[in-house]
Amino acid sequence: MTGWIIVVSIIAFFAVLILIINMTDFWMKPAVSEKRSFCPDIVMTSKGNRTAALMVHEYHGTPESLRYQGEALAKRGMDIYIPAMPGAADSLEDMRKLSPPDFRVWYVFLRDYYINLTAQYESIIIVGASIGGSLALMLAAGVSPQPRAIVTLASPVKITGRHFRKRLLRNTMLRFSGLLALFSKEVPTREMSPEARKLVDFHGVDGVLFPASVHSQKIGLRGVRKALRGVKCPVLAIHADGDATVGSENIDLIARGVSSDIVVKKRLDLSADTLSHRHRLASHTLARGEIRRWIGGFLGLTEGK
Repeated sequence: MTGWIIVVSIIAFFAVLILIINMTDFWMKPAVSEKRSFCPDIVMTSKGNRTAALMVHEYHGTPESLRYQGEALAKRGMDIYIPAMPGAADSLEDMRKLSPPDFRVWYVFLRDYYINLTAQYESIIIVGASIGGSLALMLAAGVSPQPRAIVTLASPVKITGRHFRKRLLRNTMLRFSGLLALFSKEVPTREMSPEARKLVDFHGVDGVLFPASVHSQKIGLRGVRKALRGVKCPVLAIHADGDATVGSENIDLIARGVSSDIVVKKRLDLSADTLSHRHRLASHTLARGEIRRWIGGFLGLTEGK
């Protein structure tokens, strides 16, 4: 009997340990690289502008993915800031030389960048692609003044792992992301075809996921969900139906969660795209023009707010 108690106790101990590892991140200190990124920031300024757009690219992306939308906003009389987020690179070789993208590191970087801009401009809008929009929502709830407006492009408040190659791994990697982060630095995923890269005007790294990055997002998005109620500025949420990376249900979770008086939801029909994940929207050649117009119309609604 004593032997069974010992066996059960050992099993229970390891079960609790695995649960702690996979449901928390306090044990996982983000690495700090001497070099922030291998990509240049994109900055467009013009004398006299009193409004700025802070634009946040996606994980494994670069500022180039937001250049098209940034240039459109610059024509509206805004100064544009698209910083290369920590860990950004155009090649896997370069990314391996940096610390993998980490939600906590990105949040601190974005918060400090935003605070610096508030000292220079009367109002700031934030446009975030994928996790960049999630971070923008969390930031808005924690700073004063809040941004004039937020635009999210395929941004998650909940991820389900639809983008993993094998069906078995779709939720397995998310559930055990912490454990995987202890034993594996990289997990290969399906790489985009050359045709898909051209279609979405791809900039960044593809074909690999870093379990530590996935885990940081999983835990970080809990904070985003808790913060949503504190978002009071206008929000435009854009998502494509059939997004295979971040489920389109996230657009409704954002709209229901925030306290904003102005919330606009826009769904893209990208059924003509049979090549990509329908996730990288800011530079998507079939969607970026429509997104530009939606953002312009939305900002017209928020003037004076």
